[in-house]
Amino acid sequence: MKTIMDMLKSTIFKRFLLRRDEVLYCCKLLLTFEKIIKSDMESYNLEVEKLRIDIAEYNTKILGRMILKKDLNKIMRIEHFAQNDKIEVHNLNEFIPDDFLVENNC
Repeated sequence: MKTIMDMLKSTIFKRFLLRRDEVLYCCKLLLTFEKIIKSDMESYNLEVEKLRIDIAEYNTKILGRMILKKDLNKIMRIEHFAQNDKIEVHNLNEFIPDDFLVENNC
């Protein structure tokens, strides 16, 4: 949950650049994620849960403050492997520009 001070800071002092340490931490999270994906791990373990929590905190504390509230509400409703069939969800394709896959050779 955002505190009132966090909301004021993000509204009044909106900043759109990541600090160096924030970028480096994001890279660390992504590299750890890649390592886990490439491993032959057969079960969900504490390392994976810790990474999931770290990524969620990074999203909330660092990236979340840079996203407009209306967009953040949409992002929080992106479908995650049919985890909840009781809420209205959005497909990730709604957020990806049409030329993204072409430019990145995906």
